Amino acid sequence: MLARRVAKSGNPSTEFYRIQHMITLSTSDDDFRSAMKLCRVSVATSDELDQHDDFNLPISLRNEAEALRYLQESIDTALYKHTSTIDDDERLLETSLSENQRNIILTRHSEKSTLIALNEIIEDLLDLAHPSVDQITFNKRRYLHKYVDHQKYVRGLVELRRSARLAQ
Repeated sequence: MLARRVAKSGNPSTEFYRIQHMITLSTSDDDFRSAMKLCRVSVATSDELDQHDDFNLPISLRNEAEALRYLQESIDTALYKHTSTIDDDERLLETSLSENQRNIILTRHSEKSTLIALNEIIEDLLDLAHPSVDQITFNKRRYLHKYVDHQKYVRGLVELRRSARLAQ
């Protein structure tokens, strides 16, 4: 994952830092929360950086949607680096391989499968976090079965939307 350093002066630095980050499919997992914290900081405006010192929770709908997109871009980049597809790996696994070759392909296959599943989760979460989603649509969507495993994250979005409404 590339993290962009944003200067508080309002001028984004052109420096990028490569950060390798572990992430799981669970939005309530510490690894996922850490990755999202990094993404929130990476896409934060200078005002958001000035106003917030805790990026453990969503700080605005705009920032959260951008952070999810940023994470999605990182996932896409990781997938793009693989020169073979999941189907290629499955075909290779059907051939005779040494134990080491088989383990390497299984690991690669598992990584790709996880990245694809994570990408689907991020896509689902973007359906809730996007600022253009009105409150009625949000309320209908948040109870869909696909969000059952992400209730803690969704509750954070509920609180963010509630505080945004109160601020208006």
